[in-house]
Amino acid sequence: MPLWQMRSCVLADSSRETAGNIQQINAKVVAAVGDRQRTLKILLPILMKNILKDYDGFVESGHKYRADADYINEVMTSFTESVDHLRQTMDEVVENVNDVSTAVEQGAEGVTNAAENTSQLVGEMDTIMKETTKVITLFPNFRPRQTALSTSDRTNT
Repeated sequence: MPLWQMRSCVLADSSRETAGNIQQINAKVVAAVGDRQRTLKILLPILMKNILKDYDGFVESGHKYRADADYINEVMTSFTESVDHLRQTMDEVVENVNDVSTAVEQGAEGVTNAAENTSQLVGEMDTIMKETTKVITLFPNFRPRQTALSTSDRTNT
């Protein structure tokens, strides 16, 4: 047999063997796909019933968390505004207290000045009374003349 025929026979045998191997592999792949298909038929209802329901629950929880976060953000913003307003109000109260304190100090100074002036006036009146007493002692027969002012002073007192 010529060489080319022998090579052809070897090639044909090799091709037949390769085709047989491919068919065996193909049969294994088809069997594996069939196994996967049967497994998916079992798992798919479980997946649809439980896992997707849980997933929907997770999505809903995410929406609730987002809504809660938005609410907390609004509350904190409102709280911050309230604190700022309270701070401004407290600043105004402090300013008003300082104004009242200044007014009280000025009033106290005024009262102190009035007390000093009154004390000085009392001292001067005491001096006048002493001098008047001296005059009366020096002139025991002196009688002051009655005037319209002195008469009205006696009727008002």
